[in-house]
Amino acid sequence: MTGNASFSHKGKRVYVAGASGLAGSAIVRKLEKLDCEIVTVSSSELDLRRQEDTEKWFDKTRPEVVYLCAATACGIHDNYARPGSFIYDNLAIQNSIIHASYLYEVEKLCFLGSSCIYPRDTAQPMLEESLMTGTLDKHNVWYAVAKIAGLYMCDGYSKQYQKDFISVMPANLCGRGLWLPHLKKRPVASVSYRPQQWKCRRRSTRLPDRSKKVHVLPKQPWMRPFRQMKRFKAWKLPPEKSAK
Repeated sequence: MTGNASFSHKGKRVYVAGASGLAGSAIVRKLEKLDCEIVTVSSSELDLRRQEDTEKWFDKTRPEVVYLCAATACGIHDNYARPGSFIYDNLAIQNSIIHASYLYEVEKLCFLGSSCIYPRDTAQPMLEESLMTGTLDKHNVWYAVAKIAGLYMCDGYSKQYQKDFISVMPANLCGRGLWLPHLKKRPVASVSYRPQQWKCRRRSTRLPDRSKKVHVLPKQPWMRPFRQMKRFKAWKLPPEKSAK
């Protein structure tokens, strides 16, 4: 579903859910260049998993545009270690925001999904038609199922209530704002983190430099695309109306 291609942010109150995250912060930086009012709220101020609290906030704030970037997300390791949290948190966040957007007449909602909604062994490059045609990767199936539910929830509300609620599935993101804690978290993070970790360890132990290679990731039989944050920021927002 592509939504209204001529939609404009001009003069609109725009709520970015998850504004402190990797994708949300990039969208905020993009919106700052447009003629609109940006609205954000931290997780300490509003628990988006609570439907009643979310509806009260929407009633008070009345956003006209919503970017749903908020999610419980980290990496495959945490997905596999905390499956219950991942599926509950993400379903609850999505349900609260999408339904509140319907109740309080949000003009446009953009839901950010994930490339993990596609089958593990899907052909490359991935096509929309590949969705629901194969088995999801077992390590992050809980997160993927939640994101698939969000996609179909937007589609359902658009069809039943004639809402302009769209879904976009970004590639794995990297660049400004990427957290680099550990190999187990994200592949792009490990590409930067592991060589530096090895370099610091060698210096501290004064070991001779005999190694010609740094092992970054185990070999994986599947592929996923990546997108640098600058390109993501430029690509994400619905186009503005062209001046005539």
